[in-house]
Amino acid sequence: MQQAARDFENLAAVQKLFDDLTAADAAVRDFLTHYTAYLRAHVNKLSESPPPGLGPSRCQRRSGSTPSSTRDLSGSSATSTGLSEEPPVSES
Repeated sequence: MQQAARDFENLAAVQKLFDDLTAADAAVRDFLTHYTAYLRAHVNKLSESPPPGLGPSRCQRRSGSTPSSTRDLSGSSATSTGLSEEPPVSES
């Protein structure tokens, strides 16, 4: 009889722990749903217009636009090494 009473107490404790963990799981899933939506919105906003000082996005670099800081004084585009993209003129 005592063994049955202890088993019943243990079963009640296990049931309470299970209920607590189920509630925690539901709370975490709810949080993740909302936080995922927040992160997606934030990333979409950043991809539309990067914050000042971060430079051109990948899309801008692929399209061929060059930020003004990489242009030389003559106005022609310069590569990251500072060399003009035009071939040198030979003096024969």
